[in-house]
Amino acid sequence: MTGWLLTQTRRYEVASEALERSLDDSSDRLQAAATVNTVCWLLLRQGQLAEARELAARWADDTEPRISRATPSELSVWGWMLLRMSAAAVRDNRPGEAEDALRLARAAARTAPEGPR
Repeated sequence: MTGWLLTQTRRYEVASEALERSLDDSSDRLQAAATVNTVCWLLLRQGQLAEARELAARWADDTEPRISRATPSELSVWGWMLLRMSAAAVRDNRPGEAEDALRLARAAARTAPEGPR
């Protein structure tokens, strides 16, 4: 949360440090991926489009769940990585990559089980 707030207020250097510490202290892969999601957003805010796209793509590959057995959390993490990848690609004038990532993110969203009504 601290890294996100620091990114929001454009305190990029301190945000990077906070996110690095959070990543080091992550208790599991899903928590680490949530931190990486914010790192990707930080990179986007700094205009580091290629780095954001590559990091999001690497984590999307690493966290891609088996759809038939995926938990909502796994689908959410994978979907967020794909959304960050799409955002970086579209800003970097890579419309094909952006659309591919967005298509997969939609699939993750449609696959996620519905919550309580």
